[in-house]
Amino acid sequence: MIRPPYINHPLEVASLLANVGGIADVATLVAALLHDTVEDTSASPEELEREFGPEVRRIVAEVTDDKSLEKLERKQLQIKHTPALSIPAKQIKLGDKICNTRDVIENPPTDWDHERRLAYLDWAEKVVAGCRGANGPLERHFDQVVAEGREALACWVEAAGTTVPPGDDDARMATDPDDSRIVPAALAALPGIVAALGPKEQPAGGSWVAVTIKGRPTDQVGESTDIHRCWYTWHHDAPLEPLGEAEYMELTRDAETGVIKVPVWAFDLTPVADDEWRLGYWFAAPLRMWLGEKAGDRVKGQGLGYLARRKDGAWELELEDILAG
Repeated sequence: MIRPPYINHPLEVASLLANVGGIADVATLVAALLHDTVEDTSASPEELEREFGPEVRRIVAEVTDDKSLEKLERKQLQIKHTPALSIPAKQIKLGDKICNTRDVIENPPTDWDHERRLAYLDWAEKVVAGCRGANGPLERHFDQVVAEGREALACWVEAAGTTVPPGDDDARMATDPDDSRIVPAALAALPGIVAALGPKEQPAGGSWVAVTIKGRPTDQVGESTDIHRCWYTWHHDAPLEPLGEAEYMELTRDAETGVIKVPVWAFDLTPVADDEWRLGYWFAAPLRMWLGEKAGDRVKGQGLGYLARRKDGAWELELEDILAG
């Protein structure tokens, strides 16, 4: 998976401190921009002091983990040592945990399951407990991010190989959808659903994928119910890699004519019930190339309609229809 450029994270942390926390102290903001440099780059503490002064070096040192230790030990030491940090270091720690927690909720590593994401939230709360009193607005912002994340994960993402227990509102997604929950649920489900497609139905490596997430089942749609659009690039034996809309358009279309210049696939996901989605799968290639004789006489169809259900932690796809373009 292509990770965002390194600079995005420290810029976001510094922005949170300034715009949410109301922090204007130059040394604190510079240290926020540099908080991971000693830990994650070849920069040395001496270089930081030479370029930015002893105060910045001291703050960065406070929030730098000892990479010679095992990860679990480093995480425990963060909980233990945070209460003794200076106010500037605690403020940076708050900004860092807000950004990282939001990433874990909205765009987790592909191998992080629901349980691991919840465990991260638990750990982040323990670290932030040691920051209380350093900056009220940042603390409240962190609490809001965690609360919204827990609600989304509890409702929509599998927990340790099981699904959310059925209840009176099983049809919630179908009859009264909450768009703010549908989108993260769809994005969490998408990689597993795509992986369940047959080998001949997998998008070709090096192609691009457009995804539309809808707000109601297709059998109830009387007008457009699109609530989210996102774009990905695809490589052989690799996860979906997110793209921005502008980058997607630049990669897939000729700048002068607007004509699509590369293979493009499109998915649309529509919620049916918990752990159940309708998948419309559209591709820019003859249908018979994927289905062979199964396509019958309808070779002009441009896509496949699937019902995707998650059972025992794995996605199963049932072919419902061949979609006409």
